[in-house]
Amino acid sequence: MITTNTKKLLLTTSENKDVIIAEVPRNHKPDLGKEYFISRDTLDANLKNNNFKNISDQVEWEGEIWMLCDDMN
Repeated sequence: MITTNTKKLLLTTSENKDVIIAEVPRNHKPDLGKEYFISRDTLDANLKNNNFKNISDQVEWEGEIWMLCDDMN
């Protein structure tokens, strides 16, 4: 598991083109124009509004990962 002080939240798409937010290492270099770092507050607001769901237990990922609920249908 990635420790709290060494991770960032990345808004991106999965290999299947689903919108996801993933915990990534702090030194991750985003694909400019396709991936964006977001704040924990942004994630929390989206979770509160049921826009994203934690799917960490359903995928192999070193950290937590959330998927856009609209992409889960």
